[in-house]
Amino acid sequence: MFKLRGYAIFLFLLIILSILFAACAVDEGDGVGGIRVDSDVLSSIIKDIKDREDSYLAEDGDVFWTASGSLWHATYECSHIADSKTIYHGSVEEAILEGKERACSRCFTTELDKAYAKLEGDPIKNGDVFFTRDGEVWHSDINCIHLNVNKTVYNASVEKAVELGKTRACEDCK
Repeated sequence: MFKLRGYAIFLFLLIILSILFAACAVDEGDGVGGIRVDSDVLSSIIKDIKDREDSYLAEDGDVFWTASGSLWHATYECSHIADSKTIYHGSVEEAILEGKERACSRCFTTELDKAYAKLEGDPIKNGDVFFTRDGEVWHSDINCIHLNVNKTVYNASVEKAVELGKTRACEDCK
């Protein structure tokens, strides 16, 4: 009985190995044995791995986005893009040039809290612009009638304002 079961297992494993090898072509052309993988499949796998690795090589301050969608993200681990095959990274300006309209409210909430907290109490420097946490507009005049002074008004460089999602200047005070 034991020998019969052992032969059955051996036969089963032999069948499985035959199926696996039948699915792959054996390369005997150069005298070196091995399994030949379709070059298109291999290059696609390598590209997918490289794209994913590139996502992890972002520089400090980079934002993340995918080809589809209209948002940029604070982290490649945001649940909106974490399962995406290809994640791009770069500056907010690059994300905007790629057609991304605004920051993701889910992953930027914590990051924005930190960023705005750092701005509180900063003295006004020459060239600073003014903005509130809401909206996408920055103002060059602190007395602009469109600047909602009922909210906390922050000041920073234009670059910092853009990084925080202020993608355009106020039409009336620029």
